Amino acid sequence: MLSNRRRDTNLLAHSLKISTPSMKTIVQVQDDYDEFKKAEAIFIALNLSKHTRFYWTCISTLKEQVFWRKYFIDIAESTDEDKLQLLETMTGVLRNNKNVSQQVGSD
Repeated sequence: MLSNRRRDTNLLAHSLKISTPSMKTIVQVQDDYDEFKKAEAIFIALNLSKHTRFYWTCISTLKEQVFWRKYFIDIAESTDEDKLQLLETMTGVLRNNKNVSQQVGSD
C-alpha cells in the first residue's frame, strides 16, 4: 500500500511539473508578445488598408516569424517604401494582393 501511495505521489508531482510553465517560458512569451506589438506598431504606421490579403499576411508573418519580425524592427528607421518592399519579400504577397511569383510571370 505504501509503495502505491509513493508511486501516486510521484506521478502527481511529475504531472504538476510538466503542466506548470517555467518562469523562463512565461518571460519568453511576454518578450515575444512585446516584440510583436513593437513590430505591429511600425506596420500600422504605414497606414495600409486592413481589408487586403497583403495586410493580414504581413500581420501573420510578423506574429509567427521571429527572424522577420526582428529584421522588420531593425529597419524601423528606413523609408516606408523600404519597409513595404521588405514586407512583400518576406510574405511573398505584393501590395496589390498578388503573389510575388504571379507578378514576376506577368512581365
